[in-house]
Amino acid sequence: MSNNFDIFSGDRFVESLRNGGYQDTSYAVGELVDNSIDAHAKHVEIICIEKFDADIGRHKLKHVAVLDDGDGMNKDYLRRSLLFGSGNRGTDSADIGKFGMGLPNSSMSQCKRVEVYSWQNSSKSLKCFLDIDEITRGSKQIPEPKSEDIPTIIKKSVDKLDESHGTLAMWSKLDRCSWTTSGATLKHSEMLIGRIYRKFLNNKR
Repeated sequence: MSNNFDIFSGDRFVESLRNGGYQDTSYAVGELVDNSIDAHAKHVEIICIEKFDADIGRHKLKHVAVLDDGDGMNKDYLRRSLLFGSGNRGTDSADIGKFGMGLPNSSMSQCKRVEVYSWQNSSKSLKCFLDIDEITRGSKQIPEPKSEDIPTIIKKSVDKLDESHGTLAMWSKLDRCSWTTSGATLKHSEMLIGRIYRKFLNNKR
């Protein structure tokens, strides 16, 4: 019998977090937009990528991503951004995000893997990730960020990419999204985000 009494039980802890808090995928996407606004982004894109699924005979949503031209993060901040309850911001009363749960919690509520790329001062982007399958196999550490360019499929999909600074959060291994197509996901997200961020949109922030 194990004598370990960890406060958090790895995969079970994360699995319990996956089960609560978000009405649907659009609200989880909204959490990522919150992060972008807190990072002083002027331009935010929501990207949905479909691939043909031979098993069902049609295209199916495979990736959801949020790209911004915000401040970006260094290696330490990037790693901390994926820790539950260890936000980089929130000390400013004007910040939307307060408790450091938005990025990992919203992402894991929708998918089994989130990859975050971030870059500053025109340097090559750094990549870090969380993967439910690796946590289930016993991984308990946020991996050290590595230098890696953002995926080509994202570069081809965006309207605007600021190469001097920004962040990309990309979901894959989607298993809990409310909708299976990009059209439905974008339609519902547009309605919610347009309402929540109407003041930012109206004054062109």
